Amino acid sequence: MREVVLSCFWQPGDDRFVPGDVVEVDDDVAAWLERSGSVVKPTRGAAVVAPAPAAVDSEPAPAPGEVEPDPEAKSVDDGRPARTASIDQWRDYAKSRGIDTKGLNKQEIISATKK
Repeated sequence: MREVVLSCFWQPGDDRFVPGDVVEVDDDVAAWLERSGSVVKPTRGAAVVAPAPAAVDSEPAPAPGEVEPDPEAKSVDDGRPARTASIDQWRDYAKSRGIDTKGLNKQEIISATKK
């Protein structure tokens, strides 16, 4: 019997396992899971122990290539309705921004308010 750490969902019979679960299986099943890419790291009789997570900063540093948002920049959330909002809500929003909505469908109104 070997322990493996699953990298995907697996439902053998009535049991259900999620990614990250450590399961004990026969050697044949473990080999099959390894061949199919369903384990995090192939093991040879020992369970894979994940390292403890490091302390998390309250504000993570931006990833390389990312730009930090300008704190004085205008917020993106300016009362814009959800994409699933009614066309009347979109018309009201567009009119508040000075956009004429006559003859426009909902998708056209949404596009016009992006500018």
